[in-house]
Amino acid sequence: MAWNKEFWLDADFYRQALKLTLPVALQNMLSSSLTMVDNIMVGQLGDSTVAAVGLAGQWAFFMNLFIFGTSSGASVLIAQYWGAGDLRSIRQTLGGSVLLNLGAAVIFTLLGVLAPFWSMRVFSPDPEVIRIGAEYLRVIALGYAIQGIMSSLISVLRVTEAVKIPLYTSILSMLVNVVFNYIFIFGKLGMPAMGAAGAALATVISQVVQLVSLVWMTLRIKHPALAHPREMIPRSRAFWGKFIRIASPVVANESLWALGIMVYSLIFARISTTAVAGYNIMRNMEGLAMAFFFGMGPACNVLVGKPLGVGDRETAWRNAVRFLVAGPALSVLAGLLLVALRGPLVGLYNVSPAVIDAATKILTVFGLLLGVRSFNYFGIVGVLRAGGDTRVAAMIDAGSVWVVSIPLAALSALVFHWEGHWVYLMILVGDAVKTLVSIARIRTKKWMNTLTGREVSGA
Repeated sequence: MAWNKEFWLDADFYRQALKLTLPVALQNMLSSSLTMVDNIMVGQLGDSTVAAVGLAGQWAFFMNLFIFGTSSGASVLIAQYWGAGDLRSIRQTLGGSVLLNLGAAVIFTLLGVLAPFWSMRVFSPDPEVIRIGAEYLRVIALGYAIQGIMSSLISVLRVTEAVKIPLYTSILSMLVNVVFNYIFIFGKLGMPAMGAAGAALATVISQVVQLVSLVWMTLRIKHPALAHPREMIPRSRAFWGKFIRIASPVVANESLWALGIMVYSLIFARISTTAVAGYNIMRNMEGLAMAFFFGMGPACNVLVGKPLGVGDRETAWRNAVRFLVAGPALSVLAGLLLVALRGPLVGLYNVSPAVIDAATKILTVFGLLLGVRSFNYFGIVGVLRAGGDTRVAAMIDAGSVWVVSIPLAALSALVFHWEGHWVYLMILVGDAVKTLVSIARIRTKKWMNTLTGREVSGA
């Protein structure tokens, strides 16, 4: 395969990539902006509230990563089934994903509703942070099941190229959330001021609105993924065997990775409330900075997984290389822009000067190394998973977190007592290791699997 001018300037590839990327990227930017607006509005209530909401959100984050793992595993299969035109398998994969996600959501809902104070004590010894966080968690947990269903449906819509529906419903959800945030947090239009709990209630209401509109719009266009429940509930052992074989490493990967993120929060919380508040602000900015690249992820799944579904290894390889070069190159520019704007962005939060300083320093480290983070996303979530190489992808991703990042972060924070931005730099050492191992795996081409039963052509 010649990597010439024609290879890099393939207009048809970039047209397809942008068509799939832009709606998802806009949706991700809206979601990240909504999270940031939530935190800015909640931030008017002080440092303890910012820290409490951020730490309470770790349980939802952990659940969402499990849900994302199940949905991503389903997406691997659905992208290839879509290429092969196998609608029956697409419907059953969606049904299996929804069932698994609801099971996880029930567990986390019970934890948040029945044991909110215990859940907060896991993260912080500060009584005020625990009290505020428990109030928030008890309400926000009521929307976990809705998140599980939406994650499955949105994943299917993205990899079957119906990417505009999730975008439209996200816009509606954001508008609803902002309005009810204003009413419930600050007590407007005759409502009592509910503080952090009001932000949680506004989020749950917006999730209900988004799910209803999502299902309605999907049915209206007669999308083939939705059918009678009898057609969507998988019953054969062969189906469940393949689904679990592909999805379980992704679920394990995302769960271990999410648990690692929770450990990072624990480490920052043990440094100080200032450090964890600064870290949480950076995490909010991280979602906004990565929004476009997270939008490229489903596009990568489609443009790599779809040709693999019909055995076209050469096209899959060409598209994978393009994503692995173009994505990180763009992310370097985005990281530099984020560093340049870090002062005004962090200044949006009504927090103490100490928290502003901590967040600014951590955000600087993140922005300068955004290219590394981006490559790992494309390499693991975009390419290796698209080829069904989920077991090796999980070993690379989770292994770097638990073998490299967490030990270095714990050592630097709890033993050497370094400041938060140096601790965060130690976390990113694991990302650098992950990049090197991912490159080595991708170059072998052993990740290129056809999961539809179609014969594989040479690459």
